[in-house]
Amino acid sequence: MCDAKVLYTGLLGYFLSLFHIENTEVISAIRYY
Repeated sequence: MCDAKVLYTGLLGYFLSLFHIENTEVISAIRYY
């Protein structure tokens, strides 16, 4: 299940980078998880 969580988090980061979201708080919050 850990691998699935990493994949899910990776996809979130990928879409965030695609949309160029400048909310560093959101990005840092995701990285804490």
